[in-house]
Amino acid sequence: MTFYNYQYLLFFFIFIIATIEMRSQDNIKRYHYVLGEVSGDIWKIYETSKNSLNDEKDDYKFFFEDGNKLIFYFRDTLDWICYYDNENKIDSVVRFRINKSTTFYYKNDFKEYYPQKTIKDNITKEHKFTFDSINNLCYHFYDNKQGMIDSFDLNGRKVFIKNRNLNTVIEYNEYGYEDEEILKYNRSDHVEKRKLNSYKYDKHNNWIRKKTEMYYNGILGWTQITKRKIKYKNRQHKNKLH
Repeated sequence: MTFYNYQYLLFFFIFIIATIEMRSQDNIKRYHYVLGEVSGDIWKIYETSKNSLNDEKDDYKFFFEDGNKLIFYFRDTLDWICYYDNENKIDSVVRFRINKSTTFYYKNDFKEYYPQKTIKDNITKEHKFTFDSINNLCYHFYDNKQGMIDSFDLNGRKVFIKNRNLNTVIEYNEYGYEDEEILKYNRSDHVEKRKLNSYKYDKHNNWIRKKTEMYYNGILGWTQITKRKIKYKNRQHKNKLH
């Protein structure tokens, strides 16, 4: 085998390794209750929304740093920093309010919706949950009394919330984004509120435009348009709609 053949083989193996690495980065999935779920090796997200009730815009900025850190700004003010573990699950969140910070610790090995404990002003508060992993239920306890009950589907998405007076049903679309949310009274099938979402996506199936419609007793109350600009780390993807 000639020297040029060795060079060709070396280039081929480097190309294969690089392709595998890029695909593994494309498969990265992260979740936070404000951001929702996103896929791919994301660097920055700029999000703006406008409500039909007023002309005021909400501006959000999300920055992924060092692989396992997500920094969130609301109207150019630092709001929180989210830390992920090596499996891209939430480890802890630090939230900032008026020169004070609150730290939420999430290592409960179940769902990323629930912090195990909160530390604020050097005071630690334990959060009490009981998880039923067989039936995918979470029971909340407040002052040693059972409160809200959350139900999850097989993909770990919250699909039903049972509260004292109201029940909430949540449905998702094929990409895992919230499609519809229905709020009902416990003792009646009467629908109090219905929220409908429709989306447009980029090539990573991350949404870049969301239209939200809120109905009260069957009457449209308001609409909101939210747009996102997403920048990826390794390649310059243009947010083409499809």
